[in-house]
Amino acid sequence: MLVIEAIEWDDGNLDHALRRATRDEVEQVFANGPVIRRNRHGRAGDYFAIGATDGGRKLAVPFV
Repeated sequence: MLVIEAIEWDDGNLDHALRRATRDEVEQVFANGPVIRRNRHGRAGDYFAIGATDGGRKLAVPFV
């Protein structure tokens, strides 16, 4: 079972995330119990989290 303990933001992943969502929205997806799936080979990130923000916006967030 994969457990997410913290989000480590750097310039690269923050810039990428801000193209589609806010930092708070990404963090809300992880806080709200997303479904975690392995990402397809060659895609951004090894995994992605599928979930919703506090406002109900649905997001798929790739991560390593």
